Amino acid sequence: MILTPAEGEQQVILVPLRDLFETVTEASSNTVIQVTANTVLFLPLGFLLPLRFPRLAGVVRVTLIGAALSASLEIAQYVLDLGRYTSIDDVLMNAAGAGIGAYLARLHANRPEPERSYSARILAKIG
Repeated sequence: MILTPAEGEQQVILVPLRDLFETVTEASSNTVIQVTANTVLFLPLGFLLPLRFPRLAGVVRVTLIGAALSASLEIAQYVLDLGRYTSIDDVLMNAAGAGIGAYLARLHANRPEPERSYSARILAKIG
């Protein structure tokens, strides 16, 4: 999705929240898709990174890693001339998704009965 070519002109938007504001005021199904996709895309990264690499745990740290990765992808879109917008707002939404994922990972790690998985607790209640 990120590095697929698109029909359109290449444009760089470096003013924060400008592209997001235009997308939100458009109020179409594209708005929901753009905002949701950019945020949800990095949720798994934010959730799984601190679980796999505990040294990287921390909402701020994971958010910064998400921002760096997203910025790298946006630069690749521009360099590869894919006919897509390169926008700082995409970086901000992706970083927010990573941060939300890291926060959810923290909640998951601090849940009651951490020695038992959610699935095991559900199975214990059922049977």
